[in-house]
Amino acid sequence: MASAAGRTFGLELEGLSNEDREFEIAKRYVSFAGDAIKNLALAPASPDARKAANAAAVTAAKLFAPGLLLPPQAAMGPQADSAASLPAGHSGRWVRRGNSIILYGI
Repeated sequence: MASAAGRTFGLELEGLSNEDREFEIAKRYVSFAGDAIKNLALAPASPDARKAANAAAVTAAKLFAPGLLLPPQAAMGPQADSAASLPAGHSGRWVRRGNSIILYGI
């Protein structure tokens, strides 16, 4: 469960104790939720509250929970140097450089 949450929040949790994993996930969740609330509070008034809340959450997810924006099958696990989890019509590859992921040919 912790590894799935780590992927959702874009965290590298290998080598951490279970307690440290849970703490890092909790910190990232609080950051995500706080940013979503801030985004919603700063958004212009909207007659469609659900749409406004969704937009605020998506904006926060881009920073704090990128795994929430992936299709369900892509979030299941790492696909190193593979286009298997990309939407139809897209291809490319990715490599990790420190804390960043570089995308090629997408």
